[in-house]
Amino acid sequence: MKKLASLLLSIILILTLTAASAVSQANEEQALIKDETVYANLNADGSIGQIYVVNRIETPKKGVYTDYGHYTSVLNLSGSQQPGIAGDEIRWQKADEVLYYQGQLAQGELPFTYALDYKLNGVSVTPQEAIGKSGTIAIAIAVQPNEKAKAYFRGNYVAQIQIPLNLETASNVLAPGAVSVITGKTANLAYTVLPGQKASFTLQFDTDKFELDPITFACTPFDTSSFLSGDTAEIKSGLSQLTGGLDQLVAGSKKLKKGLTELNSGLGRLSTGASELAAGISKIAESGAQGLQQGALELDDGVGQLAQGAAGLAAGASDLSEGISGYTAAAGQIHENAQLLNTGLTQLGSEGESLSTGYQQLTAGLSGAFAELLPQLAALELTPEQQQALGQILGGVAAELETQMSGFGQGLQEYTAGVSQSAQGVGELTLGLEAFAGQGQNLNAGASQLASG
Repeated sequence: MKKLASLLLSIILILTLTAASAVSQANEEQALIKDETVYANLNADGSIGQIYVVNRIETPKKGVYTDYGHYTSVLNLSGSQQPGIAGDEIRWQKADEVLYYQGQLAQGELPFTYALDYKLNGVSVTPQEAIGKSGTIAIAIAVQPNEKAKAYFRGNYVAQIQIPLNLETASNVLAPGAVSVITGKTANLAYTVLPGQKASFTLQFDTDKFELDPITFACTPFDTSSFLSGDTAEIKSGLSQLTGGLDQLVAGSKKLKKGLTELNSGLGRLSTGASELAAGISKIAESGAQGLQQGALELDDGVGQLAQGAAGLAAGASDLSEGISGYTAAAGQIHENAQLLNTGLTQLGSEGESLSTGYQQLTAGLSGAFAELLPQLAALELTPEQQQALGQILGGVAAELETQMSGFGQGLQEYTAGVSQSAQGVGELTLGLEAFAGQGQNLNAGASQLASG
């Protein structure tokens, strides 16, 4: 026989009402002591179908018992007596027994709202379409506080969801977040949502013929004081320590990110300095070689003219003087470029020192972060399995950081050594160029004397 997925929700409200006085005469008003349970039949999608209230009234003495409620109809569940109804007053004449009666509500709000969605083989369907079908069934249940309900019920009632699953027709059951109790051939899946909280659950199973017994949603009072009746100081202390440890871990991560950012910036400046160094060397090679070659050619031409005869001595000496001037200007340009190169290497050396300092600070910061993290983790009183899992995670992080920091440190040392060697070579080049320029000035003076004399 095919079954349609039906939903039943019950909310238990215990109300104790007492009167100031009671007279044991049949027509006198008696103190009212009662409790009530609210039932709601929900549609397959979780929307409210109808709501009714079952009331239980203790009637130990003869007399009139007056209850109140806005009901569209009233049904006596413990006898044939009909109540007297005037507005929202329901009056019963009872004695020496317990009275049960049901009142139908026109409308009402529950502490939570529910939404159910059904899928067959990954395709959304209605429950009616899925009945009797085979395949993979997925039922998604969304629970959230009802903003239209009174704040007391919304903030003090817990929702419990009970789903009975017939294991003769269901297999490969996946119910994350559920507590499962198997009774015979039925798996009872239970979900719990605390007051004021939202939750979503998904139940999935395979079936060759889909059918489902009624799902029950129960809302009951939840006393947080009894739930946490033990010593909460230790719990709060542990949570505080955990929060502090996480804060330190976050702070260490930020320091690590900052150090890596500075490292990346320093490498960018290193690349820029290397490009400037290459451009300076290229400029020196181009301008210095061309000037030297031109001066040599002019010098050779002047010597040839001097050998041809004394008549061309003055013109040759003049040409020689001009060539030497070009040679001296080229030497000066080479010296100036060498000074620029030396300045660039000095800046590179300074950047290398900044990188070295940042590397040392980053290493010290990582060591301090791990040192502060260990006692915090020890205070968490984790299970051996949790300690092992956490140790593996931290070990992997530490090994990865050690590998990266070792490679960076080695590269930084090689970079510093290369800059130092380049600076030494440029210094020697500058001294040679200064001597080179001095010889050019002496040669220019001699050529001037030769031309004048």
